[in-house]
Formats: sequence, C-alpha cells, structure tokens
Amino acid sequence: MTGLLSTSINVLVAPRNEVDNIISHPRLSLIPFAALLVLFAVLWFKYYANVDFEWYKNRMLTDAIMQNPEVPVYAMEENMQNVTPSLTLAVNMFSGTMAIIILLVVRSLYLSIASNIIKQSRINITHWFAISAWSTLPISLVMIGALLYFSGEDMRYLPIEAINYMSLNNLFFNFSSSHPWAALFNTIDISMLWSFTIIALMFSKLTSIGPIQSAAISTLPFLLIYGIWSASILL
Repeated sequence: MTGLLSTSINVLVAPRNEVDNIISHPRLSLIPFAALLVLFAVLWFKYYANVDFEWYKNRMLTDAIMQNPEVPVYAMEENMQNVTPSLTLAVNMFSGTMAIIILLVVRSLYLSIASNIIKQSRINITHWFAISAWSTLPISLVMIGALLYFSGEDMRYLPIEAINYMSLNNLFFNFSSSHPWAALFNTIDISMLWSFTIIALMFSKLTSIGPIQSAAISTLPFLLIYGIWSASILL
C-alpha cells in the first residue's frame, strides 16, 4: 500500500523519476485504470440519480433546437419522449467507458510507434499503456473532487457541463451551452493538461529528447483533433 501511494505521488509531481518503476511493474497500472472507470461510473450515477430529469430533457431539447434549426421541432420532441434516466445513464456509461478504453489503447499504440521511431528500445505498447493509465491520476483526482464538492449541493438543476468544474470553459470562458466554442472548452480541463504533462515528461526521459519536443510529439494527435475542431468552428 505504501509503495502504491509513493508511486501515485511521484507520478503526479515527479513523473520522470517514476517511469522506470512503472515499466518494471506494468500490471500495477490496472489499479489507476480501474479507479478511473469506477469513479467515472459513480460520478455519473450520482448525477442522473439527483438531476431533475424533466428539466434536463427540456434543456437538452432547447440546446438541440438552437444547434440544429433545420431539424423540425416536433421530431426532436418525439425523440425526447423516449429518453429516460436509466437509458441515458446506460448510454453515457457505455459510451464513456468505451471512449476511455479506446483512448488509452490508441494513445499507447501511438506512443509506442513514435518512441521506437525516435529511439529503438524495449518499451512496447504494454509499457505505454501502463504509463497512460498512471497518467490518468489527475483526472481521477478531479472526479473525487467533484464527488466531494457536489455531495452537499442541490443537483436538481445542475447543467451536465458543470460536472467538469475544472474545464477551461467553467474556469475562464463561461460560454453558454449553445455557444459554438462551449463544447470544445468543456472537454479541455486542468486534469487533461496535467495528464499531458506527465506523459510528455515520461516520453522525454524514455526517448532522450527535450521536454518541448517531447510535448509536441506526445500530444500531436490531440493537437490535430482540437486544431481541426477549432477550424470547423471558425469556418
């Protein structure tokens, strides 16, 4: 237990010093990976168990009408009639869990390929998955913070985007849910940037390249995705 706590602290504050230990014990990465999935499930179960679902549906309908003016309102209303709390929770849980798994696997595959192009080594996709899993610790911390913060709050009329209280939108921009930039800045938060920093520092040590170059290479897929997303909003 002490070793696990020590590893967690080092990953958060001194990732370069911990990367060799993570590579030596890749199976331990199942612990932060499982913790992330459990916290994700608990957080969204808490939200849908407490939110006023009729208010939630009306808000979703209003946003959909504003974002898709070409779609008949009656068609959206008919679709919303079939939406239930249990169905919404099940869909979000399944899609969210699959997104987490796919994201970690794809990132691990990319990092494995990129690192071996830069420097041939014994580090393979299994090791990079372990590193990626440990790098999600900041995200788990933010989820724990959300559970603690909202435990004493009235969540009946809480917008879904407010759950990610550390997002750039909630912290700095405060765009309404219908604003073109709202979705993008709701998906970028402090824990994501912290996680990227952990990955970049570990990648830098394992490939023997500078931190700036490492940050650019290790986050390239995300930079491309958000660059294309931003361009689509501007155009």
